[in-house]
Amino acid sequence: MKKIVLVLLFVTLSCPVMAQEMFVNVGGTYDTNTRNARNQWSVTYRQDLGDHAAFSFSYINEGHQINHYRDGLAAQIWGHTDLIDSRLSLALGIGPFAYADTQVVPITETFQDRHGFGVISSATATWYGLRPLLLQVRFNYIATERSFDTLSGTFGIGYLLGASASPESSCKPADRERTTKSHFFSVNPS
Repeated sequence: MKKIVLVLLFVTLSCPVMAQEMFVNVGGTYDTNTRNARNQWSVTYRQDLGDHAAFSFSYINEGHQINHYRDGLAAQIWGHTDLIDSRLSLALGIGPFAYADTQVVPITETFQDRHGFGVISSATATWYGLRPLLLQVRFNYIATERSFDTLSGTFGIGYLLGASASPESSCKPADRERTTKSHFFSVNPS
């Protein structure tokens, strides 16, 4: 799984023209079955699809629950709205979650690898006021059929790729993309 994360990071960071946002989140995850809490971290790439839609790919490490070491990949579609002059974005996302769960067999202390799919639903609040740095609060609910379900809350720091730090530039990538440039002047269709 670590190799997959490294490849995803390399591909997204080597093609910044296509990317929009990268986040690293850390926080806690709560196993809804056993009521155990553990640390969690994730890496997310997010691309806007317009003014109110986006998609993302995430690697999520859910920490070490009792007898479980689960991490996975998520692909999500998002709906979002901007507030406070586009400095705050609230978003809801949903999509598939493919996981690998290394389970400890209690009596023999051996390991079993289980793989499966679930559904991840998320809510985020992202602050764009410090561009190109971004701040994010994220909540995830991951439901699986053959493994445990989790609820998590994380705080993230992100980077707006390709952003200009000048005061007259827009905070959000979607606003920047509406500007059409020619060789001699810029036209902003408003």
